[in-house]
Amino acid sequence: ILTTANGVNHTANCNTCHDPHSLTGNLTDEGEDVQLRHMTFNLDTTAVGPGTDPQSFQTVDHLCGQCHNGRGVDPSDAALTANTSRFSGHHSDQYNMLLGIGGVVGDGPVQTQTSHANIPGQCSHCHMPDHRHTFTVSYNACIPCHTETDAANRVTSIKTLVLNDLYALRVRMSNWAIAAYPNVDGNEFFWDYRSAISSEGFTPPDQSTVPIEIKRARHNYYFIVESKDFGVHNAIYVKLLLKVANDNLDALGVPAAPLTATSVSTAQKMNTVQSDANRSAKGGEGTD
Repeated sequence: ILTTANGVNHTANCNTCHDPHSLTGNLTDEGEDVQLRHMTFNLDTTAVGPGTDPQSFQTVDHLCGQCHNGRGVDPSDAALTANTSRFSGHHSDQYNMLLGIGGVVGDGPVQTQTSHANIPGQCSHCHMPDHRHTFTVSYNACIPCHTETDAANRVTSIKTLVLNDLYALRVRMSNWAIAAYPNVDGNEFFWDYRSAISSEGFTPPDQSTVPIEIKRARHNYYFIVESKDFGVHNAIYVKLLLKVANDNLDALGVPAAPLTATSVSTAQKMNTVQSDANRSAKGGEGTD
């Protein structure tokens, strides 16, 4: 069951993935034609590249990525300057995360994909092993690259690391906002997008006073938060996005997160990140 930002539930049924009336030629990774509406493997980023029409997700030729993509997410400085009301991407950008496209990465050649993007079947390899339709990950699908124990330990490790780093980044952005807009009610939220600040009942600052470095950092923060995987799909890319975000805060002279942030419980950190995601959802998605 998929729940949208407005609380309406949409259930994925057989027809979501299968065309019951024709052989489509979209084969499984075992080479079977089971009437799939889209391919299970596709490395073409054209339809989910930066600045694409948000409605272009309807034409993405990937079974899972057709819905689970950024829908026009744009990390360019021009877009970050123009679109200040809300995060420009969709609240479920896992396909973009897998392919490593949609975040602010800075200049120069960087590695944005891992071997996960090249696994036959891509999403279905891990989420539908042995043709199961529960979509829950089974670690036996990670063999032979990992043992089940190794895969489970890696997932726990990367999720913990990324949650800690996300929280630290969030603390840094909040501290910048408090210092930049002193003695103003709600200033701890003033790093965020306008619609998110408004949803808390506060008046957002003039976005021309928000440096591009903050806009880059908050874009990467939300890009990671909205993927909801905490680095599991593409750990290399997530670590890069976090580094770029922190590098931008360094350029502004924003102090590192205080050591007291490390004493915050995992549950509290998750609650903070989830609250930001919920506040973002209230503002919708897409560009101004």
